[in-house]
Amino acid sequence: MMRSFKLKFLLLWMCAFFIMKQASSHKFYTSISKMEYNDKTHSWEIIMNVFYDDWEKTLSEFHMKKVSVNDKDIEALTFNYIKNVFQIKSGDQLLVLKFVGAKQENDVFKIYFECPQKKLSKNIQLSNVAMLESIEEQINIVNIRIKEKTQTAVFQKGQKLREIKL
Repeated sequence: MMRSFKLKFLLLWMCAFFIMKQASSHKFYTSISKMEYNDKTHSWEIIMNVFYDDWEKTLSEFHMKKVSVNDKDIEALTFNYIKNVFQIKSGDQLLVLKFVGAKQENDVFKIYFECPQKKLSKNIQLSNVAMLESIEEQINIVNIRIKEKTQTAVFQKGQKLREIKL
């Protein structure tokens, strides 16, 4: 009887371990960006946070070569990609992005860039399609802050452009 109990306990423990292992291997494919307008510099300051392994996969596909966040040219490769996938448009004018830097912190790769806009319009069009072409489940969240007002824009497959009222 005790042996049967031990066997059942061991089997139950192994099942629980297997289920927990499967649950922990589920991966979220999300980037979170903060976009804030700086009145003093008249520019949008943007920080994009991505998981570094997803970023390496995406950059490798985009540049058709193996890319690591530890590569010497990671900043140039990153900005070359960012210019193609993150856009801010005011009226008919596409605003110019300026790369500030990038760094890895644990599992996250942080990308810093800015976008000058001398005069704010009543609205902007925003697009963040980063990693959408390489990761099917990718979702990009952009939190937009201007003065005391914060809005959130979500981008995923089929949802590539958002009109933001400022």
